[in-house]
Amino acid sequence: ECYSINDERLPQDLFFLELCEKAINLSSNKFYLLGVRKGDVKTLDHEIAHGLFSTNEEYNKLMTNLVKKLPKKVFNYLTNYLSEIGYSKNVHIDEIQAYMSTGLRIDMDHNLLNNYMNSFEEVFKNFVKDFDVKNIENYEVKYKKNKIK
Repeated sequence: ECYSINDERLPQDLFFLELCEKAINLSSNKFYLLGVRKGDVKTLDHEIAHGLFSTNEEYNKLMTNLVKKLPKKVFNYLTNYLSEIGYSKNVHIDEIQAYMSTGLRIDMDHNLLNNYMNSFEEVFKNFVKDFDVKNIENYEVKYKKNKIK
């Protein structure tokens, strides 16, 4: 949608559009496209949590149930925090599961939240245990050499 409002296409726009086109053409299921700086594993994990939440029904149900089981004080803290930093309510459950499963921001109340993170972390680790980050790096090298085939 954002590309429909202007004609400007920077190299990174063309790269992203090409990736999207290939992902749509290659995917028979839902997919989630993400991007992070090379070596930023913390952000990569956080974005993978969003991808799982968006594309994997079992993961989504497990994490949604964990969020709903949080004590009211913890849930209210998290939703207020997310609203204050600009997240709309429709993504609060997804953001809560991503932060609770992959790590908190520095300015979050770690004392309040740390005791509730283990169950989120266990679910996340179970779903990504076979994921190999090297595949991402190999894809990046392949793309730079050959463009997407």
